[in-house]
Amino acid sequence: MLVIVALFGGRAWLRDARRRHSGLVAPPVSLTLPKIGGGLLAGIVIVLICNANRGVVTPIRGMPWVLLLVLFVLLVWTFLLGRTKFGRYVYAIGGNPEAARRAGISLPRIRTVCFTLASFTAGIAGVVYASRLRSVSTSIDGGTLVLYAVAAAVIGGTSLFGGRGKMSHAVLGGLVIAAIENGMGLQGYSAYVRFIVTGLVLLAAVTIDAVSRRGSTAPLEAPYASHHQARPTRPNPVWTTITELNGATNEVAGTTSASTCLRRPLASSSASA
Repeated sequence: MLVIVALFGGRAWLRDARRRHSGLVAPPVSLTLPKIGGGLLAGIVIVLICNANRGVVTPIRGMPWVLLLVLFVLLVWTFLLGRTKFGRYVYAIGGNPEAARRAGISLPRIRTVCFTLASFTAGIAGVVYASRLRSVSTSIDGGTLVLYAVAAAVIGGTSLFGGRGKMSHAVLGGLVIAAIENGMGLQGYSAYVRFIVTGLVLLAAVTIDAVSRRGSTAPLEAPYASHHQARPTRPNPVWTTITELNGATNEVAGTTSASTCLRRPLASSSASA
């Protein structure tokens, strides 16, 4: 835990110091130090919780190995999405597939790799779930697990419209779903009540996502919101250039014909003389 806290603090300090040295926008030192202190405090709390006896019948101490596995997957996928070219391609395709295709990104290949990685992560989750139950059943309720997975991603801040989201957001959303499921289960609520509450939270997250997305694009359409106001037409620069060239050509042709007409009487008068 000390190593993890030290890595987090060192990375936060070096990142902010590098941005300040480059003249970029960076949080002040008075904000970076409390962030590192908060990470240290969270590490101490986790160590105290793990060293305490959490069992009722049998003693339970230590850190579950599943937590280490989740942290490992989180770090690998965060690095893949945020520090590699493949991750940039994923965000580009999620934001605007047509623009990504025109930029030269292979949509079938990137999408195939994304589905493969998602299936691999789901396989890890299946192994962990089977180790928890100590058995494998073909009659497991897969729809509930899919609901929880989608709800965790959306509640954490991942956009259903694509182009926005992080792995840490999905983990935070999973913590919210786990708190709802376990908390209501300990309080003795039935399964359908827990499903209703989870669905309401998911609906609220999707609504907030849709409203925020519409708000981000509303200023572009605001001047033309009225049906009685005609949308102004912009002149086509290509057509304007062609029209100007045609006008210049006609003007030159007219000048040439006029000069020819002026010269003909002079030629005829000189011939008669």
